[in-house]
Parts: sequence; C-alpha cells; structure tokens
Amino acid sequence: MGFEGYLNDTTGTPFSYQEHNYIWKTGRRYWDFQPGNDYNATCDYPPLWYDDGDAVGTNVTSQMVGCKNSEFDQVSPQSTS
Repeated sequence: MGFEGYLNDTTGTPFSYQEHNYIWKTGRRYWDFQPGNDYNATCDYPPLWYDDGDAVGTNVTSQMVGCKNSEFDQVSPQSTS
C-alpha cells in the first residue's frame, strides 16, 4: 500500500490535511483493513495530544475538516467535560 504519486518516497510525502489517496502497490491485501479514498466532509476527529501531553491547539485542529474513509472516521466524538 502506498500514497498515489509517492510510491517510491519513504519520508518525502508532503503533509496534507486533506490526506493523500492510497493505492495498492502489489496484489497483497490487508483482509481485516480496507482503507478508502472517499472523502467524508463531516468527519469528527478524536482529541489529539502532542508527545509532551499538551493538547493539540485550534491552530492545527481548525484545519482538520473532513477526512478520507480511514481510521479517523471510525472514531465517535468524545465529551471534553
């Protein structure tokens, strides 16, 4: 599995809040995981934290609008109270 347009890059894939499309590089498949390239405009992200334990700020999370059919769209919103 790899990112469309970046199959031979190891860490050179540019970051994108809109995510990259995935493609299968070979005939091998993950039978328990099927990612998707469909865009979900109403995706809710879970709370995110930096390595030092601080919450990721709105300067980052405000840019996280929608997501691909992936791991993040499987998360239910959590109460922050």
